[in-house]
Amino acid sequence: MEMKMEEKSGMKAAEEQTVKAKEYFDSVFARKEIPDEVPEILVDWENDTLYDIAGLLVEHGLVQSKKEFWRLLKQGGVQLNGERLGEGDEKAVLVCQDVLKIGKKRFVRIVK
Repeated sequence: MEMKMEEKSGMKAAEEQTVKAKEYFDSVFARKEIPDEVPEILVDWENDTLYDIAGLLVEHGLVQSKKEFWRLLKQGGVQLNGERLGEGDEKAVLVCQDVLKIGKKRFVRIVK
């Protein structure tokens, strides 16, 4: 049975998507790198600590509630530019282009 040209190009596109997905998975989860494309949150200059942005994280759907964010922070499930944060870091000041990792899969870039 002979494949149509459209089917071959569709299979080629699917293979390319599979390769890209694998590369993304390997870089972000296996090598624990920060992805290139990360959603951004605009932060006020005066309200630039983790404590201040907890509400923004809820608004943008990155966490279900402020309480969930504080729990993740206390348990070491929050990273800032690849550095694990913990209890007592809620007053850490965020600068422009910082990347916050929440849990295993959620990333956000800070923009001022």
